[in-house]
Amino acid sequence: MKLKIRNAEARGGIVSHLETRLNILSDKRGVSEVIGYILMFSVVMTVVAVVYVGGVPLIKKTQEESVFQSMETVFFNIQSNIEKVALGQSPSRTIKVKVSKGSLFLSDGSWMKISWSDSGSTYSENFTYQSLVFFLGGHEIVYENGAVVEAFPSSIIVSKPKITSLNVNGSKYLYISIINVSGAFSAGGGVAELTITPYPDEADATEVVAHTQVSYVNISVGGKYSSAWIYYLEEVNASFNGKLFSPPPPSKRFVNFSSSSPFNFMLVVHNVTIAG
Repeated sequence: MKLKIRNAEARGGIVSHLETRLNILSDKRGVSEVIGYILMFSVVMTVVAVVYVGGVPLIKKTQEESVFQSMETVFFNIQSNIEKVALGQSPSRTIKVKVSKGSLFLSDGSWMKISWSDSGSTYSENFTYQSLVFFLGGHEIVYENGAVVEAFPSSIIVSKPKITSLNVNGSKYLYISIINVSGAFSAGGGVAELTITPYPDEADATEVVAHTQVSYVNISVGGKYSSAWIYYLEEVNASFNGKLFSPPPPSKRFVNFSSSSPFNFMLVVHNVTIAG
């Protein structure tokens, strides 16, 4: 059955009503598209935020670890060059160090006291020395008294100093080399140039002490990296006495070398300067 609408006004009303319905449907589709865009934008921003919060610190940490590993190699090179100057194998050495991140500087505060007994007489020497420190992101790599130390935050010697013991045909020898570094230096954000030279006063550049009837040598250490030194010295002490190494407690600050029979002891002190 066909419905004929003759009245123009009625036809107009129906058309208007249909257009309104179509507009509403169109508006709903438009709103849905807007909501879709908003949801998609929210998801994208959430992903970006997650990546930024979780990824950026990870990237930064990876970059810092790469720089730190590179600087470790640099410090092994510094250790070798300081030894060459201290032992008289070179009059001076100059090293260029790229400090793209972190800071490189000389720090005070470390010391070592060595006391010993020879034929009933007692002797004592006190040493204070500076540390060449590279600091980045809470980690440190340090050259101190002939050794390379890493701290994050606990410290450990990663390249040994010239402190050792020997047992030759039943005779014991304890050899301690002090490499005292002094100067004024700091750098960051560029290329640093280190110049290593012997102590200006040649008479004070090297000192040698030797004793052959020693009953004990006591070494006390202090400073930020003392626990690393005690750990290493206890390793040397275990070898000196032919015993198994036992890790010392963190609070320990001295090591005593002793023997049932007299032993030989040599203390060599080298003084060098670092300038930038």
